[in-house]
Parts: sequence; structure tokens; C-alpha cells
Amino acid sequence: MFTMPPLNLIEKAIEESKTYRQWFDTQNFGITEPLTPQARRDVLYLRIRESLNRGAREAVKLIPEKHKRSPAYSLLMQALYDIFHYQKTPALIAYYNKRLDEIIGTH
Repeated sequence: MFTMPPLNLIEKAIEESKTYRQWFDTQNFGITEPLTPQARRDVLYLRIRESLNRGAREAVKLIPEKHKRSPAYSLLMQALYDIFHYQKTPALIAYYNKRLDEIIGTH
């Protein structure tokens, strides 16, 4: 019987987000930084949100069953936002891994 190796979707999503953010920061798209402090914070937050979305999107591509990707994506987004806001703690990771196990099966 073939058993799938663990996917560790949360770790993969964090890794993909970090990779995309580093790539985006090294590119020169001709975008200048905003002038006001509030605009700088807004742009920084939007870039972080974009990288979190990208990381979750890339991580769910590892799930072989396509019908389980959409619920896994929404749960990964919740997990990444909570990790961004509250820190990456083992309790938070365990909680979201348990919820992923309930939704998509053993991952």
C-alpha cells in the first residue's frame, strides 16, 4: 500500500512566501517608494499580503486531489495571517495542522 509522505503545507507556504518576497525585493519594476509614512506602511502590508497569497497558492498545488485544494487554500490563508500577526508558535502550527488533517486528510 502506497502512503504519501507528509506535505507540511504550512511550512511549504511559509517557505514559498519568503522566496517570493525575496525575489520581489530584488527586482526593479520601476516602482518608487511612496512619499508619506502611511503610504509606505500600506504598500509594505500589501506586498506582504501578496507574498502570503502566493505562498499558499503554491503550497496547495502539492495536494494531489484537486477538489481538496480550495478548502486547503482558505485554511492556509487563515494560518499564514495568524502566523504573521501572532508569531509562529508550535501551538498555532499544531492547531492548523489538525484542522488541515480534518479537511484534507492526513497531510
